[in-house]
Amino acid sequence: MWDAIIIGGGAAGATIARLLARWGYRVLLSIKRDERRSRAESLPPSINNLFELLGIRDDIDRAGFFPDGGNTSWWTSDSPRVEHFATGATGYHVDRAVFDTLLVGLAEQSGVTITDAAPNAEQRRFTIDCSGRAGVVARQHRRIDHRYRTVAFCGEWSGEWDAEPTHALVEAYDNGWAWSVPLNRNLRHLAFMVDHGEQRGGAVKAYRAELTKTRVFRRLFEASTLEGEPWANDASLYCANRYAGIDYLFAGDAGCTVDPLSSFGVKKALISAWMGAVVVNTCLTRPTMAEHAIRFFNEREQQTFADHARQSSVQFGELLTRFPTSFWKVRSELTPELRLYDPAELRRAHECLRAAPAVQLRLKQPLQTARVPAISGREVTLVDRLILAGLPPTVEYVQGVNLVQLAQIADRHDQVPALYEAYNGIASPVALPNFVSSLAFLVASGILENISSPRGSDGLGNGT
Repeated sequence: MWDAIIIGGGAAGATIARLLARWGYRVLLSIKRDERRSRAESLPPSINNLFELLGIRDDIDRAGFFPDGGNTSWWTSDSPRVEHFATGATGYHVDRAVFDTLLVGLAEQSGVTITDAAPNAEQRRFTIDCSGRAGVVARQHRRIDHRYRTVAFCGEWSGEWDAEPTHALVEAYDNGWAWSVPLNRNLRHLAFMVDHGEQRGGAVKAYRAELTKTRVFRRLFEASTLEGEPWANDASLYCANRYAGIDYLFAGDAGCTVDPLSSFGVKKALISAWMGAVVVNTCLTRPTMAEHAIRFFNEREQQTFADHARQSSVQFGELLTRFPTSFWKVRSELTPELRLYDPAELRRAHECLRAAPAVQLRLKQPLQTARVPAISGREVTLVDRLILAGLPPTVEYVQGVNLVQLAQIADRHDQVPALYEAYNGIASPVALPNFVSSLAFLVASGILENISSPRGSDGLGNGT
């Protein structure tokens, strides 16, 4: 009898298998060899904290993945926007096949049994589906937004490029966007994200056609060599009706996906796996907490999908003025269940914050204390936590800003820059645009009330 049978040896499957094995469980990891080529991915520096938590930071560094130093994008204009990571921090550019193989090896070293045979589902206490888009078990629980589907046409190029050598490159155009990451100084992965219907004529023809639609990438890659034939991967979004039950759990892409633009796919899979391992451990060792643990995982995965859908809709919406096409319009529109606020109210809140010489913010309702499930070590426990009335308890952050901490100090300052400085003094520092957007969100969603009158326009309330 296995304590857990895990289906799928990607980042999520290998990670959850390794954790459970290290915690003393008998784990079977079922891996089906996939002949399809995988995409490369960028892992931002913030993933290093997660690698530390999982105890694999040294193994990742020894693997010698090419460093990720930032992004260069041609998104809302033809002029490049060059963004280096703060304090010179670096992440990693990885070939997913190589990265996943490394994680499977670490799982095996931790005592996980690896098989390529179909597992007997009756011989387990818990089934964990980490089979990605295949969704061996999870697909029957999926919800797909049928308004659009996305396909990624991928290829690898050798050569030299007139661009920051460690940067991911992004370019938007009329009906798609191009994305390139370096795997070493002379090899780059280049993918095009387009509507699924653009596959007519096959991947090779479609890939070449998309390159001709770009302005910058066409020039950057004209002297480079395409290595082998391009291939296509599905990149459509979906989520699940539920992500866990009394003896099953869906982690990583088996449960839901996020838009590739976020560069959060691997990080999401690893976080999902870590939380999943904690939930399974809780269910198997403390049955009285199983219901709370399962609710915790369901709510967190639902929130992850919703948060990234909202973020992507904003990024895609930035392009509507430049490219007023159905491709960008449909991707910028949120379905009703994903909306936390009225977009028009958010715009008004932004304008008011920027136009007022001073702000006077106050909570419309006091903070409340609720008993909610949370992770403590290797278990899900119940803790007392401050929450904002009117928002689900799982909505703790917007664009990296802790909403409760911000709401607590919002009435102590009458200038947005002073409030921004105060927030960064008590919480993890965030960029000013993210802070202002989160402040506007609290106003637009009715959590905070701005009782100042917008007179004049001075940027952020102090002439700066």
